[in-house]
Amino acid sequence: MIGQLRLGGAERQLSLLAAGLKKTKYSPLVIALSSDGGLYRRLREAEIETYVLPRRSSFDLFRVIGTAQILRRRRPAIIHSFDFSGNIYGKLAGALAGTPVLIGGVRCAHALPRKVALMEKLLHPVTDAVISNIAR
Repeated sequence: MIGQLRLGGAERQLSLLAAGLKKTKYSPLVIALSSDGGLYRRLREAEIETYVLPRRSSFDLFRVIGTAQILRRRRPAIIHSFDFSGNIYGKLAGALAGTPVLIGGVRCAHALPRKVALMEKLLHPVTDAVISNIAR
């Protein structure tokens, strides 16, 4: 789960991870909250199942519900989200869908906006792990 598919560090990590998983053992699924950027095409060419849920407002409850519906159909064992919006939507939808393992990702060291920090704090109890590639 990621906020958008423009070429950037987190987006590149997501595409490399999804494409690098052994297809005989794993069936990666990518859900993005915005389709702009070249990674959507790359993921589809790599035969990675990819969904885009465009935004209707700054926080769109329909995206949470749409993501939860996809997750209920696919029944993934793990959700690994990659940025602030991906973390919030992924954890909310994953909790609603009953996904067993929810992993958040932190890829930058700048301070979180207040609303995002509050949401992350509220979602901490359902978060199984946080993966970071930054040093603090």
